[in-house]
Amino acid sequence: MITLSPNPILREEDSFYHQALLSNIDDVIISTDRNFIIKTWNTAAEKTYEITAQNAIGKKMFDIFCHQFVDATPEHAQRMLAIRNYWKGVVKIITKDGKIIFLESVITTVRDAGQKKLGYVSVSRDVTPDIPIKQSLKNFESILSLLDESFLIVDKNLKIVFMRLKGNVQQFFNSDYIVGDHALEYIPGKYNAIVKRSFKKALSGKIVNYKAVSDTEPKLYFNVTYAPLKDNLGNVKNSCLIIKDFTAQKEMEF
Repeated sequence: MITLSPNPILREEDSFYHQALLSNIDDVIISTDRNFIIKTWNTAAEKTYEITAQNAIGKKMFDIFCHQFVDATPEHAQRMLAIRNYWKGVVKIITKDGKIIFLESVITTVRDAGQKKLGYVSVSRDVTPDIPIKQSLKNFESILSLLDESFLIVDKNLKIVFMRLKGNVQQFFNSDYIVGDHALEYIPGKYNAIVKRSFKKALSGKIVNYKAVSDTEPKLYFNVTYAPLKDNLGNVKNSCLIIKDFTAQKEMEF
């Protein structure tokens, strides 16, 4: 929620500065009154919606363009505005020539110093190029979920950037890793040194393999691989830890 303190009436000169500021921002910025009648419409909004400010200002927002909510419903957005005074999500628009644009939008309620609702401000960023990447990541995660192996991806500071631990592996660590944790935080003490050394080798471009046996009873048996993850230029950015649980096979040998 944005709260405005009492101010003198905006001078004409100030309004020119305000317009210049909005016109040079890449994000789509739209302000409306409490009935969603458009009050300001910046240059980025003109380019994105292919509607001039002259044709937009004074009209009701939802009468001149239609959003398709990607991860919510219009009712949910309105409920969040009423409860939290803001809503954030992704919307899809289709331009006149059929081009599809995805916008990550934040709508915030504007109130005066007495908490009277004045209207809303919407700030939107074009995330169209990010959508295929996000879809690819979802597909990647779906594939990993079908595999028996557990996966952990860490950056050069050994902070976890992706994880999918399963069954005995999760039990072995005896804790719930989350993205952002340090990769050594839950490693049993006896393996701390070798894990740290293996991550270091993988981040230098080498592949490391070894077998690990738990101190628990019954014992757990793992095949562990550390592999470097490279960008398009061949630079190592992250390391992937792949853990294959072969406890069941080992037990069949006895």
